Amino acid sequence: MKKPAEKEIHQLDIPAEIDVAWVLKWMRPGRTSVRVEEMARELAEKARKIARPKALYKISYPRVIDKATIEIDGITFKSKVLSKLFTGLDTVIPYIATIGKELDALNAERGEMMKGFCLEIIKTLVLGNASEYLTEYIKKKYKMPRIARMNPGSLDDWPITEQRSFLSLFDNVEERIGVTLSSGGVLKPTKSVSSIIFPNESGFIPCQICPNLDCPTRKAKYNPELHKQYLA
Repeated sequence: MKKPAEKEIHQLDIPAEIDVAWVLKWMRPGRTSVRVEEMARELAEKARKIARPKALYKISYPRVIDKATIEIDGITFKSKVLSKLFTGLDTVIPYIATIGKELDALNAERGEMMKGFCLEIIKTLVLGNASEYLTEYIKKKYKMPRIARMNPGSLDDWPITEQRSFLSLFDNVEERIGVTLSSGGVLKPTKSVSSIIFPNESGFIPCQICPNLDCPTRKAKYNPELHKQYLA
């Protein structure tokens, strides 16, 4: 990939995609009914009208300092895994994606538990779709057919406490896309994600080296040997 002349921050407005069938699939077993399905469709349509998912990304240049330290655009991060993954790479793409303040503000009234649960699923779906839309956009635009992603907090090796340093890679994040950071390192709106996309031919997925076997969002089987390889 050819390095651009400037470290420009790009902003992308993302279509809000909501699959009602997917929402209903993740509703609590035994609680779906004609009434619940109608509610889900109404909420999905309302969310679709107001949702404004968006993202920031930039082309960055990593530097591996040692086996547990890397630097991206002058910002230092501590991670054995990133150090190993970024060895030999000259380009990575940090990004922040969010459902936006508009959809985040759509909430159920007190006591409307089923409605609140449905909205939580819808917001999760919109964020997941936004992240995947951005990933495919970057793969196509920058000709990166095989990639991997890592985000602060995905592994103990790269803790959520590095979130503040990650956001410092961008200017005026709140003004640009409305994302802020809590004192505990949580992104607001909570349905937001920060991550780094980078070329990777091995098909690396952080779940492969995460020993938290009870994680409900696991995307790959835990591999103890791979865990030793990356964290030795």
